[in-house]
Amino acid sequence: MHNKYTERLIEMAERDDEFRARLQSDPKAAIGEVLGVEVPDSLNVRVVEEGTDEVVLVLPAKATPGALREEELAGVAGGSGSWCGSCACQTDDPGGCHGFPIL
Repeated sequence: MHNKYTERLIEMAERDDEFRARLQSDPKAAIGEVLGVEVPDSLNVRVVEEGTDEVVLVLPAKATPGALREEELAGVAGGSGSWCGSCACQTDDPGGCHGFPIL
């Protein structure tokens, strides 16, 4: 799933060979520098470069049986909160959100 954060990282890697190498060798540090966040140690970040003769298909994590998807959670969240779309917070105002962005 591409969003504005992954698109920004990909665009930067296409323009800047040094950043591309850093993104491949130390993705957490490279992402942190560009997005201004600290990537948690508990989050595994893997960067894969497609070859000219292959396509990389990324499957989302398999949902736990009975678990709600993000869209469903937003619909049943208490109060008027909704997903800001940038992280796992529940705010109507993304500018008021300071969570780690969803990559």
